[in-house]
Amino acid sequence: MISMAINAVSSNCNSLKTPVNFYFDEFGTVGSLPIVSRAFGLMGGRGIRIWIFIQTISQLKRDYPSDWQNFFGNSSALSVLKVSDLETAEFISNLLGQSTKRYSSIQLGDYSNNDYHTLVRPLLSPDKILSMPSDIGFVITDTYPLFFRKVRCYVDQPFVNVIRQNPLYR
Repeated sequence: MISMAINAVSSNCNSLKTPVNFYFDEFGTVGSLPIVSRAFGLMGGRGIRIWIFIQTISQLKRDYPSDWQNFFGNSSALSVLKVSDLETAEFISNLLGQSTKRYSSIQLGDYSNNDYHTLVRPLLSPDKILSMPSDIGFVITDTYPLFFRKVRCYVDQPFVNVIRQNPLYR
């Protein structure tokens, strides 16, 4: 069904007048879908957007061993919420890159000396990513990561007073 939908939308050789979005929640549980991998690299310019939601990087590596990085290389944004495994945290940390700081140290005495040093460290280390609170996330784009706090609209103001109450929430 997914293949049929992507093929139907992409069969038009021109860019679509109305963008089409595909959302794949729990993408890491459905197994390999080669058409989704191909579409990730080809469909952006045609007005087709694909959003996948995975729990760990190992899910993509398992189902797409030769092209799992395609999903990140052809994404304009990556949302990160509560990472709980080291492999994913290390991947995200490497994706964010490093920060470089220069500092100087002055040695006083018989032989005064002024040395300059460079300190290179991850912009966000894997242990910091793993220890982030569950209500904090960030979006990685082509600039710096943008941090946000998840809003629980059924509890947090001002939303709690303007949305319809969910009868299933207790």
